[in-house]
Amino acid sequence: MGPEYIRLSAIGPEDQWAELLRHVGRLRG
Repeated sequence: MGPEYIRLSAIGPEDQWAELLRHVGRLRG
């Protein structure tokens, strides 16, 4: 995983999932 994963793992579980889902949604368009 890249820097984004490291940044995500540095924050809380709920925020991590919210950020991750938003990132995936952006990738999928």
